[in-house]
Amino acid sequence: MTQGVDFSEVDQISCALQLIKSSPNLGKLQIWVQGSDDNAETVMKYLEAPTCSNRPLNKLKCVVIRSFECSNTELFFVKLLCACTPSLVRMCIEQGIAIDSKEERNITIKLMRFPRASTRAELFYFPFEATNAD
Repeated sequence: MTQGVDFSEVDQISCALQLIKSSPNLGKLQIWVQGSDDNAETVMKYLEAPTCSNRPLNKLKCVVIRSFECSNTELFFVKLLCACTPSLVRMCIEQGIAIDSKEERNITIKLMRFPRASTRAELFYFPFEATNAD
């Protein structure tokens, strides 16, 4: 059974970030989105706090996010990882829900514009495909 992170729950986001930050030798990270909510104000406030990005992740090279639901909290989490990971080489985001092409284009534009601490970081975005569904 795969367990994911619910991006609408501040305690799950907080725990995930604490685990990531307390693993200085972490080289690869894979996250499954369990749930998400664009109206999760508490989560957004937590992610925007300066303490969330106060320690760079110097060894993290690869991030994979599966079942991405395109919520603001998920997008901000990706932005945070890009900004505090100077060793990042590759980030893969696999969309977990079907959205219309205009919204999908807007999401990819947002993702590609995120500032990155690593000049080598490449971001790969994989749209939802029914064959990839769980």
